Amino acid sequence: MSLVTPRRIGVVLALVVLVAAAVVYGRAEGRAAVRTQQHRLLALRADVGARYLRPGYTAVDPVTSFTCLAYAAGGSPFGLELCFDPSGRLVEAVDRRTKPERIASLRWDPAAAPLVVSTTVLRAVLHRVPPASGLIP
Repeated sequence: MSLVTPRRIGVVLALVVLVAAAVVYGRAEGRAAVRTQQHRLLALRADVGARYLRPGYTAVDPVTSFTCLAYAAGGSPFGLELCFDPSGRLVEAVDRRTKPERIASLRWDPAAAPLVVSTTVLRAVLHRVPPASGLIP
């Protein structure tokens, strides 16, 4: 009895087609997820407005080294928050004006960040923040 039979060849080909289809579908879903998060990040950045590189409440996450700038909005001193990775890429934004809060994030794919700010500019913003301004909760 031969190990190679038409039935086994058919099963293997069917599995190869299914795996290829899953890969194509997964990549398309990934690209759509990135586009959605890019749009949300830019929308929340626009909500912050021109003040997005002015001192507000700030924190630096010691685990990720992300620099987060929070802005008063919607009655909360931390209503909007923008977080930048160590390269200056906008990788996360949080909108606390609504319940539940809305979060846009590309922490899982920082290279796809839709906005990059000079790290020199970010450091300058951090140095202008008064020490007693507080930390993001």
